[in-house]
Parts: sequence; structure tokens; C-alpha cells
Amino acid sequence: MFLGLTALREFWNTREPILFLGSWCLPPGRGAPEPPHQVMPSPWDNRQRYYDAARYLDEYVERLLGDLTDYLNAAHEVKHSRRYWRILLGPWLIHVAHVVYDRYVHLVQALNRTGEEPRTILLDQRSFRTPRDTLEFIDLICGDPYNHQIFSEILTALGLRFPTRELEAWPSRSFVPAVRQRRRDDAYGRILRVGHRVLGSVRRSGRPCSGVALFDLDGTNRQTYRLAWATRLLAVPWRAAPRWTFSLGDLRVEKQRRELALLPSANEFERILIGLLPRHLPTLYLEHYHAARSDTLRRVSTLPHVLVSANGWLGHEPFKFLAAEAAARGRRLVAAQHGGGYGVCRAIPLETHEARVADTFLVWGWADPGTPGLANVPSIKLSAARHPHLSRLRPAILFVANAYPRYLYRFQSTPMGSHLEEYFEWQGRFLAALSEERRSSVLFRGHAADFGNDVRGRVALGFPDVGHDDGTPFRRRLRHCRMVVIDNLSTTLLEALVANVPTILFWDPSRWEVRDEAEDAFGGLRTAGILWDSPEAAAGTLETVYGDPRAWWRRGDVQAARRKLVERYALAQRNWAASWSGVLDEQAALAG
Repeated sequence: MFLGLTALREFWNTREPILFLGSWCLPPGRGAPEPPHQVMPSPWDNRQRYYDAARYLDEYVERLLGDLTDYLNAAHEVKHSRRYWRILLGPWLIHVAHVVYDRYVHLVQALNRTGEEPRTILLDQRSFRTPRDTLEFIDLICGDPYNHQIFSEILTALGLRFPTRELEAWPSRSFVPAVRQRRRDDAYGRILRVGHRVLGSVRRSGRPCSGVALFDLDGTNRQTYRLAWATRLLAVPWRAAPRWTFSLGDLRVEKQRRELALLPSANEFERILIGLLPRHLPTLYLEHYHAARSDTLRRVSTLPHVLVSANGWLGHEPFKFLAAEAAARGRRLVAAQHGGGYGVCRAIPLETHEARVADTFLVWGWADPGTPGLANVPSIKLSAARHPHLSRLRPAILFVANAYPRYLYRFQSTPMGSHLEEYFEWQGRFLAALSEERRSSVLFRGHAADFGNDVRGRVALGFPDVGHDDGTPFRRRLRHCRMVVIDNLSTTLLEALVANVPTILFWDPSRWEVRDEAEDAFGGLRTAGILWDSPEAAAGTLETVYGDPRAWWRRGDVQAARRKLVERYALAQRNWAASWSGVLDEQAALAG
């Protein structure tokens, strides 16, 4: 039996039966090929096993972080705390551990399944890559070549030998979308630019260094400036450097990298992961660490007493270096929620990470009184979504979908890996269950990052009468639709519920698992007929209420269920800036 590791066809042998490790090996929308080829069932069909893996990896990442703290302190001749290295390494470490464990489990299952000496083709070491930073690592694990590299390294570490082949060319970076900077030429845009220059002058004069710095909150520039004015400039926007002044080249310190493989391990998987670290630790944290730290400290004369961010903790490296240095000097770090699954989904590793790095974690209403480290604030983004002035006459049904990488990139409560095909099948089942008249009113809105899933192409092929959204901002699009349908648990559904738009939700509860404490609120949505556990039931409800969706949406039981969820998980206020101002005053006082 030949093992098909990835979708790189030049690494297949189609002249013999192929066991594909997962649906990611096949063209988008293609099911299992005809015998003798087959796709291996996912080892994560057993969800208890999936969550056991998530718990084990959380424990292991904590152990490995301690070992890497000692290693990096010795390598760089510094004495930084575990928290310092958690801020820098944490997101990469979570992803590399989750990715390698998933690939390891798939390979072990495949090797046990074949019952014979398997055959495959590995990636030659001359084509191997080492990522430069966290975002490049995440980008690489979304594509085929880097995954083929990881599969090849694991099989080699298991003592297996196979033929190798070089890759002719690596594809350009394309999966993690870059943030587009749009220059605004209207009057308000000019005011913003002048305001930022003024606040920049205040910052350079030292004022914000004794106050609160705001970096990449989950809102617009306009909202950030509004917050600055509400705090009387106690809190001001902080622009971390968008890039380094030095080049992140491929410089390698071989001796130091080899020593990574000497870190302790407790089982076969850990041994394999440790053996992979010399190749996969981003160069920013080893070869370029001193340059990055010097670059960071050179840009700031004094660090702020409080540093607040929603989106900077994952992959904005200049911000992470700034936050690590601030924490090392006793400054206060505040993380702000930026995802609708936070507090709701059973497993979200990045929520856990952000709560651990921050002194205070600001959340959208689900912090119980007296909970250490958590504080409730209105969501800036959701507060802006209130009352969008819907069109009464438009027929459009906005169908909001999502997308994820074809390969599992972290163990969280969403469809991952081969389970993505089930998610896309549910979309097709929903559209197929609609009448032709209703389907022609659907406007399909996919995720901006398609990750190679060709979601739009799948819908167009199966349902050519369905329209496609042009990327108009969600809140603006809401003004021109009759109803909203959402098939995933994310921020978008909270925006729709806060906006009080007639909304129908559906998803597979065995893939989008919620925490025990959230069951009551989401159960209320089910009882009210807002949330359904099958696409056909959701389609039937849409057909029933389409004639007068507002009459259904205004029913007492429907509104009560909506308010219950919004008040707990989607806190939004008209005067959100005043609430934030009070919380930031408290943080500044705690900073001393």
C-alpha cells in the first residue's frame, strides 16, 4: 500500500493502491476516490480522543516552554522569565506541538492500518524550510510542501526509509492574508492622520509612558481615537513598528540549533517533536533575537505602564517583543477578547494563551464577579453593530460561511482536517433543501482566506443560481438583506444577534462543542428555533418565516433567547467608551 501524504501529486504513485492520510490530499470537493484508492478515516472521529489530545498538548506545551526558557536564556546569555518567553514563543509553540502531534497520530494509524511494509515518497532535505517567525510558520502549515516536510521528518524519526524527491519550487506565501492599509482621503481620514500625529507628539513627550498604550484593538481607528478622548489621553493609540529594520534572512547557528534536540522527552511523540525543533524553531527567536530586541528598545524611550491589545498577541512580532520587555520591567499587560468563540467553545488554545500572558483579560460579558484575571467590557466591534437600519424590501438572504486550513493547525472546537469536508457538505445540504425561488435569493459570503478549499467554486458548481457576496463590510451588507443564515460559531453570529437581525443558525454540535456553562444560552436559541442541529431543519425554518421574518423575530420567546445570549457573550453598549475608560483607569491605578 502506498501512503499519500499530501496533495503534491508528484509524490504519489498512482500505479498502485493509495491510502490517503486525509481529505486534504484530494482536490477540493472530491470525495474518496474509487477503489483501490481510499482515504483513511480521521483518528479524531472519536471526539473524546480529540479533547484528550487537546488536554495532553496543553500540559506538554507548558513543560516544553519551561525547557525552552532555560535553553534560550543560556543561548542568548539572558535571564528572562517563563512569561517573557511565553509572550514571544507561545503561539508558535502551541501550533508546532499541535501540528506535529496530529501528523504523528495520522501516520501511526496509517502504518498500523496497512498491515504491510508501506511505500511513499518523502521530501528531500535539500527542499526543507525553516520559518522566520510565527506567522510564517502558520502560513507554511496551511500548505502542502511544509506538511510534506513534516510528514517526511516524522517517518524518518520513526526509523523508516523511503525514496526522496526535491520540490521544484515552493509556492509564494498566500494563506495568511496581509492586512490591507487603506488610505482615507475624506475629511475624517485627514482628521485621523492629524490626530495621530498630535498623539504621537504627546507620546514622544512622555505622557503615554506614564499611562496606557492601545495597540490593535478589535475596532477601527476612529473608535480607538474616541477611546483616547474618553480617557482624556490617559490611553492613547500606540503604533508598534510594522516591520524590523534588519532582514530576517536564513542565517543558521548550527551548534545552537543542534542542542535543541537534547531537550528532555517522555514518550515517542515528544522525542520526535524535540528532534524536529532544530529545523522548525523560527530564526527570529534564535539567530535574530538580539537584533529584534535591540530594534524594539531603540524605538521606545520609556515603556508605557499599561499595554493593551486584542490582536497583537498571535503574530505581530514587534508588538510581542515590546510586550515581553514591558512585562520584564513590571509593566501591566492587558489582553482584550477578539473572537466570538472565546468563553463559549470547549477548547480555544489561543484564549488560554492570552489569558496566561496578560495580567487582566477583558471579555465580552462572560466573566463572573470576582473571577481572578477577568474583567467585563463591552465589545468595541459589537457595540458598533447595534441597529444597522435594515432594508424592509430587499429579498436577499445573506449566508455567512467560514473556512479553515485543509490541515489541522490547532486542536480547537471547530471542524479541522478531514472534518472540513463534512462542514462543506452541510453547506450543500442546506442549499439543496431550499426551494429554487428561495435559493435564488441567497447571497453566499465566504471567508476572505479560502485556504485552498475553493469554497466559492464548490457552491457555484453545485448551485449556480446562488449569488456571491462581493466582500462589502458585514455591517453595511446587513442593511441590504432580509435575513441572515450562519453555519458556524464565530464573531459574525454575535454581530448579527447584537444587530437584532432575523437570523437562523445551524451547525454540527459534535464539531462546534460549547462549554457546559454556555449550554443554557445556546439551548435557549434551539428552543426558540434560532439554532438548528441540521441544515435541513434550518432550511425549513427559513422557508416558513421568509414571508415575514420580522414578525417571527419579534416574538417574545425569540427575543428572550437572543437577549440572554447577547447579555452573556456579546456585551455591547452605546456608550462603550465610558465603560472602557473606567476599566483602563483601574488598570492604570493597579500599575502604580
